[in-house]
Amino acid sequence: TTASINGFRGVENLVGYNAAKAGVIELTKTMAVELARHHIAVNAIAPAQIDTRLTRSLPEEARQRRVERIPMGRFGEADEVARAALFLASDDAGYITGHTLAVDGGYLAGGLWSR
Repeated sequence: TTASINGFRGVENLVGYNAAKAGVIELTKTMAVELARHHIAVNAIAPAQIDTRLTRSLPEEARQRRVERIPMGRFGEADEVARAALFLASDDAGYITGHTLAVDGGYLAGGLWSR
């Protein structure tokens, strides 16, 4: 499933989105427990700021403010999210279930870190 880092922390003016993504994270955990006996793994990915048409349309000042809060100092790429999903779907992740993988350049680990 696809969650968001906003499911882990509150962001002003996004109450519905944040609550929905937190729900996805909890749904992932619950489904993982319920389906484990059938040998079905359920995981989620929680991307942060990813370089997309939407984020490229932001004013440069807004983009820069967001980048400053990412310890790796850049937006993620769509293929980085895809590779994380492929990993979770692979045999290499065979004993991983109920996990939400943040693909966030260290954003959650850094708290309100700023360059």
